[in-house]
Amino acid sequence: LVPSGGSGGGVGEKEMWRFAVFTGFDGTESEWAEEFQMICKDAGGVSALDFSTFARLVDDEGEGGCFSETAELRSMAAQLTGRP
Repeated sequence: LVPSGGSGGGVGEKEMWRFAVFTGFDGTESEWAEEFQMICKDAGGVSALDFSTFARLVDDEGEGGCFSETAELRSMAAQLTGRP
């Protein structure tokens, strides 16, 4: 995931879309846009996720989270960057 080019420097909808697909989201881009808006609302009404918010999201095993093991995150990063 690469931070969006916006002034906030957080991870935006398009960047998080890639993560969502890796973690099994199989909805449309329109459905993802709605889901991302809900995530942002739950994060305090932000428009992009900073690192600490993303870290909480991937560490949350509840229904509102997107728990990912460290090995899964490393595998995703390697696939996205082309580095082992």
